Amino acid sequence: MNGSALYLGIAAGTALGGLLLPVSVPVALGASAALALLSLLYLTATHRAGTNEPPSGPAPEAVRP
Repeated sequence: MNGSALYLGIAAGTALGGLLLPVSVPVALGASAALALLSLLYLTATHRAGTNEPPSGPAPEAVRP
């Protein structure tokens, strides 16, 4: 799954760059910077949300071999 997400992100970035570079380089740079900022905000928000959840499954002392 992680590899597929990486390939999808690379493909999306390449497609976006291919569409925007012929239009104008400053527009492409601005769009790329905005996308990077949105991605960073998303990662920050989801990381904070995931750290407050309790671990799932039985407590380690309840598991016996």
